[in-house]
Amino acid sequence: MPSKIIVKRISGSTMFKVLFLGFIAFHTTSTFLIAVLVIAGVLPLDSTPPVPETMTVLYAVGAYLLVGIVFSPIWVGALWVSIWPGVWLYSLVRPMTLGYVLPDEQPRA
Repeated sequence: MPSKIIVKRISGSTMFKVLFLGFIAFHTTSTFLIAVLVIAGVLPLDSTPPVPETMTVLYAVGAYLLVGIVFSPIWVGALWVSIWPGVWLYSLVRPMTLGYVLPDEQPRA
């Protein structure tokens, strides 16, 4: 049974962690999806120097993952700076209601 909790403010570090984990999960999933589509030949992958197609795909996947992991804190920081003032201002006017599910229960879809 989902329950609700009313909070006055959400800490900035909590907001950053939630955004960071969501961004990493999205970036990793989308990178692997794109890699599968490139390997299947659905998406083209142009390579300037002639190298074997599988090596190009592996290099591209590795580069996308590396760039995503290295730059995620920077991109999430910029997103956090754009979201956090709005959450802070909203919390001054009205308390926020958060829903949660107890660990031993399964969430309903």
